[in-house]
Amino acid sequence: MEKKEKELLFSIVKAGMLNQSLDLTSLDIQSDLMRVIIEQTFQPFLFKVSKDPRFKKYYLSSYLLIEQFEKIGSKLKALFDKHEIDHIFLKGYELRNLYHDKALRLSGDIDILVREKDYKRAKSILEENNFVQQDEDEVHAGFKFAKVEVELHRIIIPSTETYFDLLKFAFDNAYIFDNHTYKLNNEFNFFYILAHYIKHLRVGAGLRELCDVYLMLEKLDLDMNKVHEYLKQFKLEKFFNVLLSELKILFDFDKLNFEFDNNAYELIDYSLKSGIHGNGSDGDRVSNYQKNSSKSKVGFLFKKLFLPVRTIFRIYPWTKTIILLPFGYIARLIYLLKNRMGWAKEVLSNKSSEDNIFDKIGL
Repeated sequence: MEKKEKELLFSIVKAGMLNQSLDLTSLDIQSDLMRVIIEQTFQPFLFKVSKDPRFKKYYLSSYLLIEQFEKIGSKLKALFDKHEIDHIFLKGYELRNLYHDKALRLSGDIDILVREKDYKRAKSILEENNFVQQDEDEVHAGFKFAKVEVELHRIIIPSTETYFDLLKFAFDNAYIFDNHTYKLNNEFNFFYILAHYIKHLRVGAGLRELCDVYLMLEKLDLDMNKVHEYLKQFKLEKFFNVLLSELKILFDFDKLNFEFDNNAYELIDYSLKSGIHGNGSDGDRVSNYQKNSSKSKVGFLFKKLFLPVRTIFRIYPWTKTIILLPFGYIARLIYLLKNRMGWAKEVLSNKSSEDNIFDKIGL
């Protein structure tokens, strides 16, 4: 992106977040900037800040989607309250409440966590109430209802992730909000959002997560001593400093003390190219994932096949004996050959690069 386009994008995001007005008559709806705005899911911001009728359809579409999400979220809560299943709404569905206009926070699905002991029963309840299961992995089962995707979580992050040993205790770090609905404690939720952001950075994360982090820092009464304990535990102090530098660039954020890191500019450029979940047309999702996860392509693919034993146990519960464990890895190999061959070929065909943004930002 050219410098002027980037500056205009930052102005749009800042105006939307701060509920300010902006003249966008010069914005060409056929431009590369418009494409990036859509890839970054900021299109509802356009009408909100400008009231330009060209952009009204984007805002209305987001508003109607939010209404549908609200309706299905209420249905999920009612079902789990009725059957006495403790649950926590996660990520975007919860964070949208921090925005002055919920329609600005586009989401792709509704994430909801239940206790491990209630997971199978919760799946059955959803199926009995016309939620159609689409897929399942060790973290969640994917359902669809009225064209809205719902992810029923048994854990909030894969067991292979660095932060699993902390984040597996979600309900121990939550409080009862209403009936059987729980909410994560602010500091624990803040760290979870950071961990989720880092996870997506591997394939390329857009700027939307930065908006979430900004609002959490601005609107929640966070105990920053507790937050820094989490950061220190996982050696994320440098990354957090880069993240605060990103917020300084985007929102002129200066609520916390930090030393500005110029690597924030490169991380923002990486995020602009990548788009949400690495699906930007200027990005390379597979290459990003490989480079930011392993220096060796073969080692990277080997790691994807030979998951930790406890992860194999979660994915294939029938393997929980020494005799059957090897068959779990055979099943994993068959799954990868059937579903990930194109992905593996992409990894192997990508040119190696010494430029690893993770090395520069403390990850």
